[in-house]
Amino acid sequence: MMSRGKLHLVSVGPGLAELIPPLAETALRTSDVIVGYELYLTWIKPWLDGKAIFSFALTQERERASLAIEHARNRRVVSLVSGGDIGVYGMAALVLEEMSEDDTFEVSVIPGISAATSCALCLARRCHTILQRYLSPICSVLGTG
Repeated sequence: MMSRGKLHLVSVGPGLAELIPPLAETALRTSDVIVGYELYLTWIKPWLDGKAIFSFALTQERERASLAIEHARNRRVVSLVSGGDIGVYGMAALVLEEMSEDDTFEVSVIPGISAATSCALCLARRCHTILQRYLSPICSVLGTG
């Protein structure tokens, strides 16, 4: 067993498997304990086998943070899972607020793609398609395309 625990603050993105960061997968695979909102846990199901899983309802953020900290204090490797980016949503700040100055476990923050960034990408793709359709003839006339 480790001499001290480790707490991964894991972002799993906006809900598409291909947008889950590779570092998130690594953290989840190396964790003994996974704590998260029940919906987010369905997104990472392939990496949950053999782990102690603690699932919470949406409004229980403080309880999730406290349980993850408790397990890290008990020298476990823990992943606290959040949708989007854990720093943008606020779970990372909540964990840091709940921690004690006496805590000696290691903390890692794994950033992800926020829902807002994902929506912006979808909008940009759509706008690019529309602009391409209407600007291509203009660019041809002007000799720039």
